[in-house]
Amino acid sequence: MSKTTKAGTIPVYGKDVILVQSIRHPGRLVLPKGKIKKGENPLDAAKRETLEETGAIGTIDPTVVFYNDSTVYYLMRVDKLLKNYDEKDERHRQQMKFDHVEDSLRVQDKIKRIVRDTKKHLE
Repeated sequence: MSKTTKAGTIPVYGKDVILVQSIRHPGRLVLPKGKIKKGENPLDAAKRETLEETGAIGTIDPTVVFYNDSTVYYLMRVDKLLKNYDEKDERHRQQMKFDHVEDSLRVQDKIKRIVRDTKKHLE
């Protein structure tokens, strides 16, 4: 496994998952994630990036972890979605049912796998 340099979350809000429009590929929906800053731990980076990109505030379960390339993703149970957040004007957030993520052409297979595994964990 490569060195972990990015951290993100699988934000779960009720029975939905929160995805965000990709900056590099605007047609794609991705999980919120970003670079871990120097001196920052991955869990704090995941919370920060999720808040900046989606406006989601919640509780991270540090025991539910998924890895994809150099990114670590934590399960976040979202308590609140802010109307105004840092990247609101740059990205569109999308709330989707777990099964709709699987059927979406806008979501890459690697993200679908993480969402599918998260759903299994929650059942």
